[in-house]
Amino acid sequence: MLKMNTPELNGILYGSDCATPTPVVLKAGLIDLIFQDGMIRRITFDTIPVCNRIYFALRDRHWNTIPGSFTIIHQSIDSSGFKLTFKGTYSQGDINLDSTFNLHGRSSGELTFSFKAVARTSFYRNRIGFCTLLPIDQCTGKKYRVIRSDNSSIDCIFPELIVPWQPHLDIKSIHYAVTDYTNVTATFDGDLFEMEDQRNWTDYSYKIYSTRLSDPLPALVEKGTSIEQTITFTFASLMNTTKSIRENKQNVPVVRNDLSGNTYKVPQIGTCLDYSKINSVSSDRINQFAYIRFDIFFDMEDSCSSIVSILSHCRSLLIKPELVLYCTDDITKELAHVAECISASGIKPVRIIILKQSEVIVSELTITNAKTILGQAHPDTPLVFGTDKYFVELNRNRSAIDLCEHICYSLNPQVHTFDSESIMENLPGISATIHTAQTLFGNKKVHITPITLRPRTNRSNPLKDGGPDMRLYGLFGAAWTAGVLFYSIQYNVDSFCLFQFNGDHGIFDNIRNKVTPAYHLLSKIAPFSGGQFSRVISGNTKSLVAFHLHKEDRSLLVIANITNTDQTFIFPKEITGKAQIIDSTSFEQLSTNYTMWEKQSKQVTYKGTITLPEYGVILIEHDS
Repeated sequence: MLKMNTPELNGILYGSDCATPTPVVLKAGLIDLIFQDGMIRRITFDTIPVCNRIYFALRDRHWNTIPGSFTIIHQSIDSSGFKLTFKGTYSQGDINLDSTFNLHGRSSGELTFSFKAVARTSFYRNRIGFCTLLPIDQCTGKKYRVIRSDNSSIDCIFPELIVPWQPHLDIKSIHYAVTDYTNVTATFDGDLFEMEDQRNWTDYSYKIYSTRLSDPLPALVEKGTSIEQTITFTFASLMNTTKSIRENKQNVPVVRNDLSGNTYKVPQIGTCLDYSKINSVSSDRINQFAYIRFDIFFDMEDSCSSIVSILSHCRSLLIKPELVLYCTDDITKELAHVAECISASGIKPVRIIILKQSEVIVSELTITNAKTILGQAHPDTPLVFGTDKYFVELNRNRSAIDLCEHICYSLNPQVHTFDSESIMENLPGISATIHTAQTLFGNKKVHITPITLRPRTNRSNPLKDGGPDMRLYGLFGAAWTAGVLFYSIQYNVDSFCLFQFNGDHGIFDNIRNKVTPAYHLLSKIAPFSGGQFSRVISGNTKSLVAFHLHKEDRSLLVIANITNTDQTFIFPKEITGKAQIIDSTSFEQLSTNYTMWEKQSKQVTYKGTITLPEYGVILIEHDS
């Protein structure tokens, strides 16, 4: 059921009281979808998902997405379908564009979405137009046909592994079947469209979009320019299965409390530390993590002295450091200095990640230099290479990776999409990157570092959007973190580093007495590094995730609701243990009086049907 939240509840859920747009459910025959904030999402035909989302994207010259404000002009719904007309206004900096959208669903099985946009100013852009997201689960492994603008065609299969480059550069229409009895045709008018595999950035979809990446960018849009596009979907069902029969097949998730399924080793779980504020860090809080990441930028004046300071503090705080070196062209001298500092300190890093600021992905020369200097000086310290950017860079630049034993890439869910529902829906895309990496690169150890909720501030392009996301400080942040762990650990990742620990945007800010739900979750889970992990849920993992952790004589069951509505699950067997619940009723105490909350676990016994509120997390500790 769709609902509106109070500002106070939004603050608890999302870290701010900003109102979320009202969703509107639209139906036309067997077509169902949700209209919200100018986009259409969760398009189903005869209850089968056929398209994740269609939205209008306006990207500036830095690839920042320009948000729109929307006003519904006309809406009508009757037995023949629905019609919706709304206006969108996009205004930021020198960009000013108005657009009129028309959405028409027909009970005959046709859906049309069109726009006409007019530039009110002259500006530069990298993209203007529709983006259509096709569902991975329904499409992967199935055949499809692409019709090009010259009416030629090609038959293909949606890939299992992530494709590095665009599989199609000219799409007039696409024909695909999401089931043996549900056929879909999508036709695109108004521009040239192409396709990319968005799992490269952990988005869980195949995207069809306009403004081809081969076009010269940024492109000038002159004042008065008019742009029009139309997407038409037609659906056909080949059998007479009714909706009620299919809906009855949906089952309530079942959570078990054991390691009877496949088990995996829990990776080393670390966090980032701002060493400029390291004096405010409590050792008992930071030592719950398997390691601490320290970033060292050699283009900063204090980089050399900071290494000495970092290693000194690691000794006094009993921290196991991961050193991330952002080297310059003077890399030989910089690596030699690091080797000397490590030798002098007597502190052995858990690993050293070597990156070069002028390289998107490390070159063979950088790898060779690092192995020669650091590898010979500290042969027992793992050296990690790869990219500070996204998995796509590894996927498109594979040759240098052959020289590495350890590879790395970063992760965040907001390269292309920003709304809370899509961020949660894209969680399986994390698994896809790990699975593809391990398939392509064999037995190389994978390190995902760092994991952030929003792109980090881009030092080389400060005009690119990045920085903290307020949702990390609400219940949403903890639920998303649980989802990240659920979809990551099953593929035997060697380590991953989550969030910034301290500072103004940290998950634990004891200066301002502000602690996030995500910290409380990680403080319970991180001590299980090196232990065993098992998924313990069957049924709908789109709404709930659940996993069991075990190490020595301790066990922890984690259940998280990754939606903004209450979710129900079943414990088929009785479970007894000390429980803590992260939800709206405990939020204030766990955020401000956190030491008291940590001591208030209750001995409980669960069995049968349990309801978990929106973005809630249950933690149950019990003896093995």
